[in-house]
Amino acid sequence: FITRPALIDQANKAMASDAEARVQLIDTYFNERLLDAQTLTRVPSAQSFVALPYNPRSPEYVDQATHAQYSLVAGIYRDKNYASWALFDHTGQLRLYYPIQPQKHGNALIRPQDMQGVLAGKTFITPVYYSPETKKASVQIYSPIFDLQTPTKVQGFMQATLNLDYIWNKIVQKDLGNNGQGSYAFILDENGVRIADTDPGQRFTSIHELDAATQQQIGQEERYGNNSPVK
Repeated sequence: FITRPALIDQANKAMASDAEARVQLIDTYFNERLLDAQTLTRVPSAQSFVALPYNPRSPEYVDQATHAQYSLVAGIYRDKNYASWALFDHTGQLRLYYPIQPQKHGNALIRPQDMQGVLAGKTFITPVYYSPETKKASVQIYSPIFDLQTPTKVQGFMQATLNLDYIWNKIVQKDLGNNGQGSYAFILDENGVRIADTDPGQRFTSIHELDAATQQQIGQEERYGNNSPVK
């Protein structure tokens, strides 16, 4: 009875410290991936390629594409969890990809808000998507490609698809039982949806009821492999 408050306080501090350490790992990991994209968008061959008029029959276009693809190949080697890298011009035309074509989410290859953000010069990470076929969760990373002569002019952008295997398996899953028998771990997105959970049955469920607009957007984008409402 006397030691119970002290033990509870000690346990709370230990769990808070552990959670903070995991958050720092996640922040560091995603910051590194954002730097990957920003670095590769500065490769001159990628910059000059997206500036060309779209003409896949042109010898110059084909030659530039060959050199630009080196930057996409380099992206794959920066982290084994990358599934795809792609180049788009400022109209949203897919110009080049490696090793596989980026996948649509719902009816769109690029969400309108993502197109707007990257053309405004922003580098960012999208919400989490899940594929029932591959059993993998992923995010897309967008980064603008600026004109070689006019550094403030966006002439295209790069898109990378990053599987969240490292987050799921190396950070969250390893925390299962870490703070005692019966303990568990999960990550919530800005909507309160569990985008990672040590209990597979709880993944992509919400801790509270989502508003109709959010449910509609998630369904239209088929974020979690279907257009069903989030439970």
